[in-house]
Amino acid sequence: MVTKVLPPPFPPAEYERRMTEWFSIVRFRESGVVMFPVRMDRARRITQFLRDQNLQKKIIPDIKKVKFLPISADFISTIDSPIELFSLFEENKDFSVTDLDKLLLQKYKDKLFVILITDAENLYIQNKSRTLSVLNDFAYKYRNNVTIIQFSELNILHPEYFYFIQKYSAIFNNIVYAPLYEKKEIFHFMDYLVSYFEMENNQLTEKLKEEIYENCGGHPWLVKEAIRYLRNTNSDGIASSVQERTRNDINENNDLIFHHEEMEMEIRVIWNGMMEAERELLKKITLGNLSFTSDEKASLAYLIKMKILNKAPKGFVFTQKLLEEFVEKEISINIITLGTRDQVMINGVDVSGVFSKNENKVLSLMIGKSGNIVSREELGGVLWRDGEYSDWALDRLISRVRKKLSKVGCGPKVLKTILGKGYLIN
Repeated sequence: MVTKVLPPPFPPAEYERRMTEWFSIVRFRESGVVMFPVRMDRARRITQFLRDQNLQKKIIPDIKKVKFLPISADFISTIDSPIELFSLFEENKDFSVTDLDKLLLQKYKDKLFVILITDAENLYIQNKSRTLSVLNDFAYKYRNNVTIIQFSELNILHPEYFYFIQKYSAIFNNIVYAPLYEKKEIFHFMDYLVSYFEMENNQLTEKLKEEIYENCGGHPWLVKEAIRYLRNTNSDGIASSVQERTRNDINENNDLIFHHEEMEMEIRVIWNGMMEAERELLKKITLGNLSFTSDEKASLAYLIKMKILNKAPKGFVFTQKLLEEFVEKEISINIITLGTRDQVMINGVDVSGVFSKNENKVLSLMIGKSGNIVSREELGGVLWRDGEYSDWALDRLISRVRKKLSKVGCGPKVLKTILGKGYLIN
């Protein structure tokens, strides 16, 4: 039987670039943290690097002197002293403090022992101060022989956790960002998945690749789920009448690839893994509120670095359509209606006092024609008796209405601009 040779999951040059960023910490015999978005492929990449002796030699010239120890946060939390830590490298032999000093400062003075904490966010979330203190003491005292790299899905630079950096500075010499993948990397990954899932090449068109990237962004976990769903609904081996219908629906509408139970579950896992501060900030941005506190600015900078958000001329945009849709669903649904005296009501509460006289006129007209386009001429006729209106003045008024709608909990998509036609209220 011939074993099929798969292409690498990501472009070799990009993989090497990322590994160099992470593991140059080892080369310089320092410590640090590598930060990832939630549910990235850090475990796979760490394992891949530890098996890739050629790349290790390229990044760390004296690799023969290096010994790696990947370890979980839960396991390392059971360690009470540097002696116990070092015993993990030396096959659990017993040492005294004097023995450890002799070993690391004399016998192994040219060696480098590297601890890789694969899920370090659990140390911060669970406030494992004792463990962090042991790691810090170990890294500081034996800094020429010990490197500690923490791989975390949490923003250690956020004010909520920054005190760890201040208190345990020896293990935070370096802060490295490992953001979502770039478009070219994801397209390469899609080609890899087609081979991995043994799919036909024509099942994944260039147009569909673009749609997958638009919806899933640079998150490999979501991309894999989309292509897995595509494979399952195109597999003759598991076809049923239901799958046949689904297959036909997908051919007509690729939207089904992104909106099914498994994908929704995975988006929710990503959402729940974010810091509460990040979730609230994404809701705020979705509502069009761009006034930020200092803590929110810290979260914003992190989300941009991780390529979850991109800067735009008028605010920020999500890099993953699926995440944006999820956030919109998480925000409370507000129902806009008119009261008995044509006052603006949201969820039955009179909010007309928030708006000026002209703003109320505009809203009353659009709410009265909810779901239908209201032309600029119609609005001008309501606001100015002679029907003559200034484009600039109308644009300013609509902008104020949007901002005030945001303040009362309505997102920017409630009042839509239909280019060349007018506006409508959803």
